Amino acid sequence: MKENCSLQVAISCLNDGALRLSFLDDLDYLVVHQVTNNQDYSLFQSKLPDNVTYKQVFGAGLSKSRNLLLDEAHADFIWIMDDDVQIDSCAKQYLNRLIEQYSDCALISVSHAQTPLATPLNVKAKKLNRITAASVSSIDMLLQPKALQGVRFNENFGLGAKYPIGEEYIFICDLLRSGAKAIRCNYVCSYHPEASSGSDFFSTTNKLIAKREMFKTALGPYKGMFFYIAFLIKKFPILIRHGKFGVIWRSLLCRQ
Repeated sequence: MKENCSLQVAISCLNDGALRLSFLDDLDYLVVHQVTNNQDYSLFQSKLPDNVTYKQVFGAGLSKSRNLLLDEAHADFIWIMDDDVQIDSCAKQYLNRLIEQYSDCALISVSHAQTPLATPLNVKAKKLNRITAASVSSIDMLLQPKALQGVRFNENFGLGAKYPIGEEYIFICDLLRSGAKAIRCNYVCSYHPEASSGSDFFSTTNKLIAKREMFKTALGPYKGMFFYIAFLIKKFPILIRHGKFGVIWRSLLCRQ
């Protein structure tokens, strides 16, 4: 157990997404602002509060942004965050408690909800594995950069990349393979009312192909394909209800 570990909220934002950011006084922030629209954000930058470290870069790619957050972080732990998420007012209290208790972990995963709700009193942490890793969203991830052993987000995955989903799962599987410790608990620390990019996995063939390639990249070509087929079986009622049999078939046959 290590006391007095520092924490930064690490936010990725793109273009005007930065303008909707809000900041709590009791947290420190690191913002990577990707700009692709040739707009001048110097006025926005000049009005940022003192507890915000800001870095503007040109280009897109969510995984690229998150890797830059890992490289630029100066805190012991960073909390990966998006620009459209509301942080719970008690989050710092919860997170500091977890960091103090699990300071030997490279990843501590918390939870989020669609609307504010009471956090369970009995919160028990469990080790993450390749199955439970699939339920972790990026906004739930507390990372200790110095304990990651060089593991980074795969820049072929995530919004703005070839495959628009799956970067979190690959990252966690790579982390577990490295021998790093990773745990999950059910502290609700943030609120995100809209569906995540991972919720729509079936509307196009390319999205299902991205899910397939996620499993293959994380687990290897054979085990990954087995997991992908198991995933399709689990989601089959949803896929058929939306008339996506053709999408399923094409995702199995298409080579990329």
